[in-house]
Amino acid sequence: MHRGMRGDAALKGIFLSAALALNAVCTLILMEAVCRGSYSLTMVWLIEGAEYAAACAGMILLTQAALVLLLGRVAPALMLNGLFYMWLAVVHNWKLMLRSDPFRMSDLLLLREGFTAGRELVTLQDVSAMMICGVLVTAVCVPLLFAGIRVMRGRPVRRLALAAALAAAAAAHGCALTHMEGKPVLLAQDDYTNRGFIIAFLDGDDDLPGMTEPEGYSKAAVQALLSPYEGGGEEPEVKLNILYVMSESLYDLTPYLPLSEDPMAYFRQLQAQHRGGRFLTKVIGGGTAKVEYEVLTGYRIEDTNGVAYNTSGNVVRQGMDTVVSLLEGYGYATQAIHPNIGGFYFRRRIYSMMGFDSVLFSEELPKPPAEAFPFPSDSYLYEQIIRAYEARPQGQPWFCFAVTYQNHGGYSFESGMNDIQVLAELEGKAALNARNYVNMVKLSDEALRELIAYFDAQQEPTVIVIWGDHAPTVSQFALDMPSGAADKMPYYTTPYLVYSNYGLDASAMPDAVTADRLSPCVMRMLGFDRDAYYNYLASEDAASLTGFDGLIAQDGQFVSAPELYKEEAQRRLMIHYDRLQGRQDGEGMR
Repeated sequence: MHRGMRGDAALKGIFLSAALALNAVCTLILMEAVCRGSYSLTMVWLIEGAEYAAACAGMILLTQAALVLLLGRVAPALMLNGLFYMWLAVVHNWKLMLRSDPFRMSDLLLLREGFTAGRELVTLQDVSAMMICGVLVTAVCVPLLFAGIRVMRGRPVRRLALAAALAAAAAAHGCALTHMEGKPVLLAQDDYTNRGFIIAFLDGDDDLPGMTEPEGYSKAAVQALLSPYEGGGEEPEVKLNILYVMSESLYDLTPYLPLSEDPMAYFRQLQAQHRGGRFLTKVIGGGTAKVEYEVLTGYRIEDTNGVAYNTSGNVVRQGMDTVVSLLEGYGYATQAIHPNIGGFYFRRRIYSMMGFDSVLFSEELPKPPAEAFPFPSDSYLYEQIIRAYEARPQGQPWFCFAVTYQNHGGYSFESGMNDIQVLAELEGKAALNARNYVNMVKLSDEALRELIAYFDAQQEPTVIVIWGDHAPTVSQFALDMPSGAADKMPYYTTPYLVYSNYGLDASAMPDAVTADRLSPCVMRMLGFDRDAYYNYLASEDAASLTGFDGLIAQDGQFVSAPELYKEEAQRRLMIHYDRLQGRQDGEGMR
């Protein structure tokens, strides 16, 4: 009798372990499918990244075991566990949609801000009732597997009920994953794709070590590189006002989709009348802060492990050299405007560390009017820019860095916008996404006309530099990303424009410019030459480096040159390290 009881206990322990393991694997599959947007991609990862998948499943299993011990009951523990991990996956998708950046542990400090920004956008439909149903049914049915051990013998009705429950769990999973199949979600870091959500979430970038000293770093090497580019330091004849506008997801779809009209007709007109070209970025579908970082600093994002606005001081430091500090040295009043909340990307703190005199976020701006799309319009932002210009400090030239928000994805919402028709044969969400996107770009074009009309009427000389931060995720328009680096470049290329209201000769601006070289080229054009590093970047000696181990030649074409790429990347890294974390050996070369 005693031996039989011990046998029953052992059998129960085996079944409990199997139930916990099964639930851990089911939870992992569903969570990764939500994060990746595809069941098939998840299965590929389970096979190719088996060691990471096992580690992630182990983390879930440990959480389940802890909850079982804490609660003393299996069913509530597994249900709570499933809801927790699904919550992480859903928040990850919300953050991708709101900020185009993955969910990290440090973001737990921003949950209130995230809810504030997303409550008007995110609905239960976005979360997908099927996904929630899949987790709930699994969390209920897997414990039934354990509970049903006692009633398996001689109870055919209960065995049938248990089989039905397990079938319901499988069906719920199938519906959830089928519903998610093809949903375009672009993870902003390959780390999440390779190692899985749980490991990448726990091993975030907020504690990254400082940049390691690059090979060959020395005072002589730094000064030898920068000495040919020391500027004269003369004051420009005219200290004109400068407005930077980074336009969210501004991209030209006309080469890929036939449209009833050009949504960027006015932008192209300005490019022809003033100066325009191609802006080369490292990201697509997300990563706005990475582009922002490169434009404001002149540093490559690769030097900081792909991290942009890190708050630990390893990437952004108080008083660091930026285009902001350069212009403040010339007496400029500096300002930043973004219609999102200041907590996103820690921008309020970062902008302060970069030296902006004043910042305007949604907390300081008037409430935007309701639009057909989720985010504040470009027209609204340009109104705030004009107000800021009219309230600028008198007696100082004005530099303003503004980021638009209107065209941020996703685009799967009913809007009624149909001025521009997409003539390609698209179906379902792809058709809706494309129609909404191109009509929003047209609205951006019309808003730009209003902004230019205002500054055309002003007496003070003003230069406006506007560019798209990145293309939207093109898969949501049923477009396939090419495999070759040269073929990918058009998808990492957005338009840029240099406008002035006084006839500026902007011919010195290149036809194709990378994000890290944009500000140096603009500063050279305007005569601000006190920073030797910026002078170097603006020269033809500095190669334009892409994110594909290749270069952009003078004619704007992609060139695969691994050795030249490595040499130039090493030079950039050495100067970046010297200025941010090294001895500042090049400090006197200004």
